[in-house]
Amino acid sequence: MLKILPLNEYNVVEVAAIEKKCFGAERWSENLLREEIYDKNKYYAVCYSGKSVVGFGGYAQVLDEGHIMNIAVDPDYRNKGIGTYILKDLLNNGKKAGVSAFTLEVRVSNFIARLLYERAGFQFVGIRKKYYPDKEDACIYWLYM
Repeated sequence: MLKILPLNEYNVVEVAAIEKKCFGAERWSENLLREEIYDKNKYYAVCYSGKSVVGFGGYAQVLDEGHIMNIAVDPDYRNKGIGTYILKDLLNNGKKAGVSAFTLEVRVSNFIARLLYERAGFQFVGIRKKYYPDKEDACIYWLYM
């Protein structure tokens, strides 16, 4: 059974480990994630399967807009609906916090993530050229609540 808890001092090490598995050299450090815990304009959902952290996601809120910064699922737990579960939690939390629209960037080559967002109702609106450190383009998506 899956459950969501907020990012905190007790799960940040496991979240950082998933970040490293999923994003390698582009990962956020454990220290950066620790700083995010205390930022009142950010929300992180940490997904558990039993006692194991299996994924997480987060967004930043500016006025009535939310910017999804990341969603990551441990590779050993993929294709089980965990990304969808995390995304739904982010959207529900944002709606309760007054978010009227969400945006995000995702690698052009990340077809699985793009499908996740499109199934949730996000609309492709454009490309950010050479957005990532390796110069890959990013797709820009928006969802109006």
